[in-house]
Amino acid sequence: MRRALIVSTAILVLFATSAVMAGEQQVSDRLLEILKERQIISENEFAELSDIADQMQNEEQLSALDASISEYLAKEGDGAGVATMHKQGTGFGLATGNFELWVGGRFQFEYFGLDVKDGRDTNNFRVKQARFYFKGKAFVEGFTYKFQWEGNGGVSLKDAYGNYEINEWVQVRFGQFKTPYSRQYLTSSGKLEFMNRSVVTDFFAPGRDVGVMLHDVNTYGDDGMAAEWAVGIFNGNGSNVSGNDNNWFAWIVRAGFYPFGFVDYAESNFAAGEDVMAGISGSYYSAKNRPSGMEVETRGWEIDAVVTWAGLYATGEYHHMTIDPDGGSSVDMNGWFVQAGYLLMDNQIEVMGRYGYIDWDRDTGLKETTEWVLGAAWYPEGFGHPFKIVAQFGQYDTDEESSRGGGGNYKPPVEPFDYEIDLSEYANYGDRTRFFRVGFQLDW
Repeated sequence: MRRALIVSTAILVLFATSAVMAGEQQVSDRLLEILKERQIISENEFAELSDIADQMQNEEQLSALDASISEYLAKEGDGAGVATMHKQGTGFGLATGNFELWVGGRFQFEYFGLDVKDGRDTNNFRVKQARFYFKGKAFVEGFTYKFQWEGNGGVSLKDAYGNYEINEWVQVRFGQFKTPYSRQYLTSSGKLEFMNRSVVTDFFAPGRDVGVMLHDVNTYGDDGMAAEWAVGIFNGNGSNVSGNDNNWFAWIVRAGFYPFGFVDYAESNFAAGEDVMAGISGSYYSAKNRPSGMEVETRGWEIDAVVTWAGLYATGEYHHMTIDPDGGSSVDMNGWFVQAGYLLMDNQIEVMGRYGYIDWDRDTGLKETTEWVLGAAWYPEGFGHPFKIVAQFGQYDTDEESSRGGGGNYKPPVEPFDYEIDLSEYANYGDRTRFFRVGFQLDW
């Protein structure tokens, strides 16, 4: 406790000495005299702090000492000191003893214009995303937490979970969080090249749910070869649902292999290393629901891959979904997409493209949906995803099954999780929609 108090006092003194170099000695001496007179510090501590103040000759030294003190306070176990920090794209942090809190958020604003065949054209400004979160470490070594809310048009809970590292091979996560399915879905919306996911990912990937998951990323050998895995059980009712509406749990497994080292869940290759990095992963899920008293089983699987090299980031996924109602005919759907981007001009400009395709089961009343998007991103001063402007132009087109009619805003008859489809991204499934979008993102 006394050690932390001394260090805290040193911070005050050094701030005073940095204000006016010409009169720094008089200010620091007076401050120390007051602290000694009020018996906050002892004679020995007074002498120690006076020596420290005498040795500080310039702002560079002061900054270096301040950084060392902050690091000390963050690690100090008696909880007497508090260190404040900021990390680009992670937020503002407070650390004291064995507790750490990061506070941050994300703001996305965009213009998008829609040209809808046989429909109404629109021009729009919107706050696409407004999120804020708390995350950090708490008390027990290896325990972390996260709480995140969406604040656009009303506050809703996105994430609320705890995560404990049991040992170097296994972690356990519990609460509400993203289910371990699809690389692009697991990539934060703040780290996407296009600021929106493929229509394929939006449709096939399960969303957030409430449950428990064992997971980890393990490395092997000197070359950094890595494997990721996850096994989870969930209610199967999606996010912000207080309980399970049946006596079945949904379950999901995921496994991935990275021969040259783990590739983080972030699009764009800002590391721009000359070595090739690559990975391939797969996921499977099974869920049962009972809408209107009818039992329906939904199964899905996907394979995804990623390659990075120099300024290149490339990824792709293939998805399959089967919806099997009790006493009815099953529905099978497939989809895939490929996407690539390349960084130029010292990582300040990126050009990218994406193509996606969904092959619907004819019983849905649809034939196929295609998606193509071209875009460019500007990262001012190389800040990367936390501060960027993205422009993109593309088209979504869905062909209907003429013998069935229908189409238009099709969603599966059962939603086993929380499909995060934003229809304003591509207007109406049943129409050809061209769009132009310009978006700004601030992630702090």
